[in-house]
Amino acid sequence: MHHLDEIVQSMPRIGEIDREATRLHVEQHFSAQVMAENYAHIYQQVIAMSKEKVA
Repeated sequence: MHHLDEIVQSMPRIGEIDREATRLHVEQHFSAQVMAENYAHIYQQVIAMSKEKVA
């Protein structure tokens, strides 16, 4: 969900959320290890782009 209106409209269905699946998703996508790897990848892209501009 990307908009506050969508979040508000979905609140009545909050009980339908699979807590285990939600926890697993967060662990897989937002662990310290994953976040560090993602940031490193982005930094590498930025460095590569800046090298292309200099060349």
